[in-house]
Amino acid sequence: MDSELIYGRVIACALVAMSTYAIWKRIRSGTLFGAAGGLHLNLLLFFGLGMLTYSWDTATSQREFAFVTSAWFEAGFVLTLGYGVVFLLERRTQKNINPALLIKNIEPTAQTIAVLIGLWLLSVVGRLMASFEFTTSSAGTIFPVLELFGYPALVIAVLMVRFRQPYTVVLLSLLFAVSGYLAVASAWRSELIFLGASVSMGLLLKGRGFLWMAPVFLVFTLLFLLPFANEKKLHYEQVTADPVAAFEKTIDMPMDERLQFVADFWAKRMNGARELAFVVHGLQYELISLRYGASYRDALQQLVPRALWPDKPSFNLERNYYLARRIGL
Repeated sequence: MDSELIYGRVIACALVAMSTYAIWKRIRSGTLFGAAGGLHLNLLLFFGLGMLTYSWDTATSQREFAFVTSAWFEAGFVLTLGYGVVFLLERRTQKNINPALLIKNIEPTAQTIAVLIGLWLLSVVGRLMASFEFTTSSAGTIFPVLELFGYPALVIAVLMVRFRQPYTVVLLSLLFAVSGYLAVASAWRSELIFLGASVSMGLLLKGRGFLWMAPVFLVFTLLFLLPFANEKKLHYEQVTADPVAAFEKTIDMPMDERLQFVADFWAKRMNGARELAFVVHGLQYELISLRYGASYRDALQQLVPRALWPDKPSFNLERNYYLARRIGL
């Protein structure tokens, strides 16, 4: 067990080192926006930092800790090997990127602001409509998708801020205030995390003078807003009845307890390595079986609108509900 744990931490540190370097290079070159940028952030936050946090988590049962560490011993090596190949190949491909496509800055022109406001308003509409039952099928599924537009809109709003142009500050303040209210009012804890991550990403891309603000804002979100979101998830009716009192209660939380809460949350809810280990464990004990590429077929079928295929299987229910329960996650 001890050797597997040490090995798991070494693998996690290797992922953190490679992904941090890749993200830093993409920030400097203006190419963080993109599929590969998302890959590096995923490996850093959910696998590297996720597994490191988990390996020191004291709230995990010994049984779970044993098989997660054991499964990560096997799966972590394969993941790191594959990511290492991508990491090395990217150094060559980045040299071929057209400089005209790099995101260095976004000017607050009338057209850009109009498009930004339009996309953000669509996200607000999606957020308000997503709570209705009809949004889980047919054409109604467009509203949860529209809701996601709000996060990149915040990133762009941060990038467009010019302190010599007060209207850009007003625009960002408006978008942040409404998005913040909707995130706080939401029953989902992830809304606040996405909000903090969006602002932090905008600060990362804005330039060297703002780099230090990005981790500060994200840490503030995790330490002070996430406990409130968790309290709301556990006691929704009481918190919505008196949100100010509930927020004051979480503010009074001692710092060591606050840090422990964030560590536990990251180790369990933000840990892709743990989820991967549960899948490996489920395969080893035949709780689930290999699908031999069927996931790609399912992905293509999901593109067919339910209006054209009323009896289309519910892939979300299978992946997000039944699978997790089969493997004990």
